[in-house]
Amino acid sequence: MPSIRFISTAISFITLYQQIRSLVASSLQDDPVTTCRSDTAKLEEYFGVKLETKLKNLPTSAIHHPSPWNGPSWLVYQDSINYEWKKGQLSPAEKYATAFGLNVTEFMDKVSAQNGIDSEMNYSTPCTTDNDCDFTTCAIRKNAISGYCIPTWYGISHAWAPASVLEKGPVCAVNFNGVIFHPIDVMGRRQSIDYLYWVSLQRW
Repeated sequence: MPSIRFISTAISFITLYQQIRSLVASSLQDDPVTTCRSDTAKLEEYFGVKLETKLKNLPTSAIHHPSPWNGPSWLVYQDSINYEWKKGQLSPAEKYATAFGLNVTEFMDKVSAQNGIDSEMNYSTPCTTDNDCDFTTCAIRKNAISGYCIPTWYGISHAWAPASVLEKGPVCAVNFNGVIFHPIDVMGRRQSIDYLYWVSLQRW
């Protein structure tokens, strides 16, 4: 009986080893599990170079200069950059609208509709408390009485990643038209811009 178990285990290991070797030698474009073909083509067109798709030819380590900066992912259930991250201060969206002479309410409504709570209006269950939601949170905008059931991990981290690589990280507070922008405020606005660009690529 032990010998049969040993043979079975050995066969499993050999099969796994062969699958790994096959994967290392394969192209990402041939992977039936992923759908990266169109994304790869988009990247190649954007950068004007042919991407390496053989796993065995890819580098095992790399360092990017400057190093990407860390920051919040501006969660959807917190209404994205409408969120007042520092008690007693305006949110990044409010600061931006105030500093540039925009209608604050209208600007915040647009932020919410784009990547905040209201962006889930047509996709999530309406709610007034967490009891109305299954495995999600009842996200309600400031001064509203109802909202939508939204997972707490939804955010714009997919915009944070390129922003932190393409832009230098803000390091100090700045005063513009009497409004103080802290580094996190600047990060939020930059991530929102990259999010809008990402959305435009999805329509490309």
